[in-house]
Amino acid sequence: GKAMAGVIAFPFPIREAELKARITVGERILKLEENLVQANKRLEHHVLYDMLTDLMDRRALYKLAQGEIERARRSSASLSIVFLDIDGFRTINEEHGTLVGDEVLKTVANLIREKSRPYDGIGRWAGDRFVIVLPGVAGADAENVAERILKSAASSGLTLPDGRSVRIRLSAWAAALYRV
Repeated sequence: GKAMAGVIAFPFPIREAELKARITVGERILKLEENLVQANKRLEHHVLYDMLTDLMDRRALYKLAQGEIERARRSSASLSIVFLDIDGFRTINEEHGTLVGDEVLKTVANLIREKSRPYDGIGRWAGDRFVIVLPGVAGADAENVAERILKSAASSGLTLPDGRSVRIRLSAWAAALYRV
């Protein structure tokens, strides 16, 4: 057939029902591909993040810390790492059960997230231990970060459905790598 300006002429007749069916199939394939991409993103997230706290897991945190240490060495920048541990966590689990223990872990994760900068590396190292990688932060400032988190935890707690409360206490240590 002849092509006119802006119109493509097909050498065969196109049936409207068949065209609609093909478009529907094409849309369905595109939707399935989009669902697959989203599922892969969720899977990647679960591989790198702790499912309970939604913080980086140990492997992702270790990789991030290695990169930040190398960056600090190359650029002679400061870098600090804060380690946090929940005091008496085993007792909390024994007295109140692991579901309450899980809530304590989530509460601590949220406190750390709130008191950290968006670009700090925050993760759950193992059990009741957390790590914060602080790029550009020297030792004394890392201690201030840790102190803010400790105070925040001490002033908050977890209220149970029966009205009892669980006090949250943390211990912290800081290590620093910096050049003068």
